[in-house]
Amino acid sequence: MKKLLMVFVLVTSFFCDDAFAQKTIFFDGFETGAFNSTFWKPIPGPNNGIGEVILDNTTPDGFFSVRMGKSSDAGGSNTSELQLHLDLSGRDQVALTFFVKTFFDESGPFDAIYLSDNGGASFPARAAYQFRTSDWVQNAWGMLPPIDIDGLARDLGLKLNKTFVISFRQFGTGDFNTGGDEDGLFLDAVHVYDPNVTYHPIPFSDGFERGRLDSMWTWADPSYPLPGTAPQSTIRPDGLVSVARDGSAPEGFFATHLGRRNDGGPTTNAIDLHLDLSGEDQVDLQFWLRDFFDFDDPEDAIYFSDDGGKIFKKAFQFVPNSWFDNLWGMLPAIDVDRLAHDLNLSLTGSFVIRFQQLGTGDFNGRRRRRSYFRCHQGCEAEHGLY
Repeated sequence: MKKLLMVFVLVTSFFCDDAFAQKTIFFDGFETGAFNSTFWKPIPGPNNGIGEVILDNTTPDGFFSVRMGKSSDAGGSNTSELQLHLDLSGRDQVALTFFVKTFFDESGPFDAIYLSDNGGASFPARAAYQFRTSDWVQNAWGMLPPIDIDGLARDLGLKLNKTFVISFRQFGTGDFNTGGDEDGLFLDAVHVYDPNVTYHPIPFSDGFERGRLDSMWTWADPSYPLPGTAPQSTIRPDGLVSVARDGSAPEGFFATHLGRRNDGGPTTNAIDLHLDLSGEDQVDLQFWLRDFFDFDDPEDAIYFSDDGGKIFKKAFQFVPNSWFDNLWGMLPAIDVDRLAHDLNLSLTGSFVIRFQQLGTGDFNGRRRRRSYFRCHQGCEAEHGLY
């Protein structure tokens, strides 16, 4: 007999920042109004550089944020750096999130995150994570998908140890006013944590009624690790993945939303469901879904991985153009074991089902109306899915 895997997923324009079953390693919202010198080392740079905590009434978390840039347009190009020093010894899963805002910054060679395992004495020449600030909505707060610190460290030949450094860098020639050149980067709510990913056996059901994604779920960066299921150029802090209250949900009060915070460039969003399917041979997947005026895109799909998310293969294509907009529904049960067999994948103890959505619009119904995917006991999209 088939075992039924019920997923209740949704996408919205509201951000829910308690969305993960995590174990916090470090968090700082800079609410003391200053850097904690035990962890932070600002290096503003020689050419009128700035790296400072400021009172900020725009921040999405508290009253303070960090700004990195220049105090005036004079002096030529400058790289501002902010180092975060952490003891990561004994860790094997480490992720990083933070709110970020670009002040009309142009993508530069050193707009990036660098990693070091020797206290910052040296860094690999290659950045661990490149910022593409020119592609982001300017002067608007957002959050990139969680950055896989342990994976990136491995890629660079680094170890998670007691002298580990995460270096945020900003490159530019302008200051924080618009009377000439302008450049700059703002950071807030820096969170380093153990994602505590677990692989859940089946049967499995989730209606997100705890108001968060539990440990079998992760908000995913679909561009990493390579080859990924989306290009890095479509990963932006303007993307949105959240669990939020939804009065229209067909069951319960919550759903998971995938889309954008505001209108902008093509943005890919994804959530991964981690399952232990070892010993199984018949598995079905079913869920409620809603499409918020989403358009058909090749990346709007379900992907499978049998190796814990290292390699994914497309298993099922969403075609929201053919669906009724903004109405909950349920697709016929998806035959996971048959699709996995067709893709030459095995039902393993580290099986991952990825729900993915691409769009350029937000959830407000104005201008580019294409941005979300909602699932609740299922999944849906406008450029968005529930």
